[in-house]
Amino acid sequence: KGKKKGDWVKHSAVLKDELTRNYEMFGVTDYVFADDTYNDSIDKIKSLNDEVFSKLPFKMEFTTYLRLDLMMRYPESAAILRDSGIKVAMFGIETLNPLSAKAIGKGVDPKEQFDYLRQIKQNEFKDVIAHSGMIAGLPYDTEESLLEMEEFLLSDKNYLDYFLVNALGIHPINTNQQVVEHSEFDAE
Repeated sequence: KGKKKGDWVKHSAVLKDELTRNYEMFGVTDYVFADDTYNDSIDKIKSLNDEVFSKLPFKMEFTTYLRLDLMMRYPESAAILRDSGIKVAMFGIETLNPLSAKAIGKGVDPKEQFDYLRQIKQNEFKDVIAHSGMIAGLPYDTEESLLEMEEFLLSDKNYLDYFLVNALGIHPINTNQQVVEHSEFDAE
């Protein structure tokens, strides 16, 4: 059911050697880490910074997915991520409606997340591009809540540098398909 803490993490020396080789042979300094939750462990991000990124012969920059609620729980992670070279942080805030957030398994009120984003964008993340996808049409969304989300996203209270709003797509389940991959919403 998903990865456990420490799964799929390369040994620090191997990763440092690979990044150094890419830099020396090809001049690569920018990366996209396709980790669904790069900051799933404070130990992981600290170890990567201390044992790999800070020891490279160049300043690396990277883009990755982060959970803002985990940054709120571990505030020291913002400075560690900054020092590691994060350039673009992609967050999964997805809604401003607390009921919708709860319905899709988000444990922290989105407004609290945006308050925290404002704090770090004025400090540790002032040079980091913050992005989030937003979803319209989640359970408990109303015309009013969607208009509130639009107003907020277009206001100066929104500290995201970039956002993308998509409608929730619900597709009927076709049992004749060989590979069936659907969301919980498709089945309802």
